[in-house]
Amino acid sequence: MARFEVRMTGKIFQTCTEQYILFRRAREIAGGSFKLVVLVEVIVAVAALVLAVVQQGSMATRIFFLFAAALLIWRAVSKVQGRDTRGYIKKARTQTLPPEEAEKELVVSFDEEGCTLRAPGSTLPGQDVEERHLFSYGQVTGLFRSESYFLTACDKASSLCFPLAGLTGGTPEELTAFLEEKCGRKAMRYALETEHMRALLR
Repeated sequence: MARFEVRMTGKIFQTCTEQYILFRRAREIAGGSFKLVVLVEVIVAVAALVLAVVQQGSMATRIFFLFAAALLIWRAVSKVQGRDTRGYIKKARTQTLPPEEAEKELVVSFDEEGCTLRAPGSTLPGQDVEERHLFSYGQVTGLFRSESYFLTACDKASSLCFPLAGLTGGTPEELTAFLEEKCGRKAMRYALETEHMRALLR
């Protein structure tokens, strides 16, 4: 018997891919390596720019250092602005469901054993089955929560991002506590409704 359920349409389920991408962006920014890589690229770019100005070598050498500096600055700015994230979101939006699939009611169920995705009285979008087991709790490698969404990440099973708005069976806090206990790990919280993150969805 399900302890918690989340109901949504096929269209909402598909748009959760965008939130999944934002979770990846938030995790990337929070990591120490992100800031380090950007800092290194800026330092190397400045060094290349200085060499282009003071270098007494040939014009070709100066142009090379100028090109290297411009490329590194472009890469650093791209990382800070999240251009890759925008590209992933744009690509995700090209994958649209037919109207009949988008209108289907889907139910994500969490019971004592794991998580299941169902399409009551119908079939799952793009599949010929009504129900599919997504993961067991032992397969979960990360729990992530934002203001309005939850992400269960799995390496060898289906990761799942879903809205908390359609939750029944308890509050978002109770679901979080349940998943933390079952998966044996703490949920990391990220703010995805900031101006920076919202800008990536425009």
